[in-house]
Amino acid sequence: MIKHKPLKKVLLIMLLSATLFWGFAKFLYETDNKYTDDSLQPISGILALSQEDVQNDLFFLTHGWQYFDNAFLTPEDFEQGIPQTPMQFLTIGKYNNFSLGSNRQSPYGVATYRLILDLPITPQIYALELPEIYSSYNIYINEDLVLSMGTSKNIEIGRKTICFSASGPTELLIATANNSHYYSGMTFPPAFGLHPVISHWRDTAFSLHMFLIVLIFMLCLFALYFGIKLKNKSALRLSLLSFFVLMQSIYPVFFRFFSVKHHFIYALELFSIYIIYLLIIQLQHGILNGSTIFYKPMSRLLFIFSCLSFLYGITSFDSPLIHHGFSILVLFIKYSIAIYLLVNTIYGAYLGENGASLAAVFTGVVPIALFSDRLFSFYEPIYGSFFSEYSGLIIVLLGASYIWINLTEAYRFKVTFAQEKRILTRQVAIQKSQYLQITEKIEETKRQRHDLRHHFKAIYLYLIENNTEKAIEYLGSQESSWKYDDTILLCENTIADALLQYYKKLCNQQNIELYISLSMPNDLPIEDIDTSIFLGNLLENAYHACLNMDNPSIKIIGHYSDDCFMLQIENTFSSEIRKKGDYLYSSKHEGFGIGTTSVQAVAEKYDGYTNFEHNDHIFTASITLQFSSDVMSKN
Repeated sequence: MIKHKPLKKVLLIMLLSATLFWGFAKFLYETDNKYTDDSLQPISGILALSQEDVQNDLFFLTHGWQYFDNAFLTPEDFEQGIPQTPMQFLTIGKYNNFSLGSNRQSPYGVATYRLILDLPITPQIYALELPEIYSSYNIYINEDLVLSMGTSKNIEIGRKTICFSASGPTELLIATANNSHYYSGMTFPPAFGLHPVISHWRDTAFSLHMFLIVLIFMLCLFALYFGIKLKNKSALRLSLLSFFVLMQSIYPVFFRFFSVKHHFIYALELFSIYIIYLLIIQLQHGILNGSTIFYKPMSRLLFIFSCLSFLYGITSFDSPLIHHGFSILVLFIKYSIAIYLLVNTIYGAYLGENGASLAAVFTGVVPIALFSDRLFSFYEPIYGSFFSEYSGLIIVLLGASYIWINLTEAYRFKVTFAQEKRILTRQVAIQKSQYLQITEKIEETKRQRHDLRHHFKAIYLYLIENNTEKAIEYLGSQESSWKYDDTILLCENTIADALLQYYKKLCNQQNIELYISLSMPNDLPIEDIDTSIFLGNLLENAYHACLNMDNPSIKIIGHYSDDCFMLQIENTFSSEIRKKGDYLYSSKHEGFGIGTTSVQAVAEKYDGYTNFEHNDHIFTASITLQFSSDVMSKN
């Protein structure tokens, strides 16, 4: 039984996130999948459709294709009947090349796919949407060559939509040839239907992909901006992660408008997939504050494998052994990533790292995405994306949330620091003012003590000579030079009195009328820093509001009872008061006032409340603090 509570929590989050993503993937598999769609499918190479069938439905041609291995056929070859070439019925996507799953057969070669559509008698405009075919190919509709992509030696990859008018029995014939790519033949099922239905589906899918691309792009810019602005490595990694997720997700839109005659796009897609996992483990490393094991070896392994994947995707290999070996290596890398994420999330939770809960979320998601091809075989999205792309988006969103939380905390720290700095600056100014007053008094006392000896000597001499009148006259002449300390104690509380003395001096300099009636004992159950915050901010706001106006005045009234302290400060003002809910906008800068927010925070700390009102150019700030018996006993 696990006794470590954070570890229990992390394991629960991991299990929950894995379950939720598995449920999400299962939902997509059943509802957004060309292979599980309920549209009619060909049987033994023939798809029979009525007018009602084609009216509002589209058909994903996944099953029942006639497949002629090692044959590049044309309609003429079928005019006299089925050619003598061996034929089988094939599900598109079951194999990803001409080797048909054999470790001994080359992925290179030629093959032909054939399907008969038994359409309604009335001629109509139909559309056939062809996904990427990583081979050169010719497509015939009946006897007509309607599209040719690439040559016998060079492929051309792109998504194409073919529109044609047809009725009755219609033959689809796709002859493919590949001599340069690991993928070969048809690996993604085409879609067929009336032209308006196909167009609506393509436009909807395109819009969803564009939304996904724009979202990831904005997250990439967000992370890049704050990564550069704050010099935050985690944000920069997230920006890079977003970029490669974008590269992995952009190909459906790219191939809609462009076609390419090389393998670079496929190689870049492979490279992006494994670089994404490298950046995920780096993101985990940052979230766990470096509390990971085997981080450097795993990072190097994934980087090397990413580069190897790119070379594999861009280079031609005819040897089945190389492709089989690469497949085994891919499986090993997937297991390594899943185990690494799991072990380090648990390790971070054991060490009590705060980011372990966040790491647990994508540790639950990533393994499901890694092994989705085994968990959910025959998956091709109708509208959305593949599971790996969804998992990448989830990681990016989690990373953006993590950065946003950090930015919020950093901003809160900055505001708190600025407020504390203001308080300390004000306290230093008060202490400096009091120090100057004390220094002046000390110097005055020294001078008076120095002069006092001469005064005593002069009076002594007058008295020895019995010249009493002269002594009295001399004392009278010195009376005007005698100074009295006229400093009046404004409050019993030391902190409050210092603040009041400071602002009284400022008010005298600015001719601001100041009235003070404050009963605030020195043993008030309030921390000194809190007294400085709420009283200092209120006095500062009142003082600044009175500057540069006629007949300014400030009135301070407060008293303390057994379990409650109430303070009210009234001041004149001339500027506009802007308020939103319980928050006041600052008159010194854009945004809410930090001072009033700090006062409200102090009030909440002592179970009190604040009130800010204004009427006829009189602003009134009130604060009430309540003290429980526990607080009283502590003080």
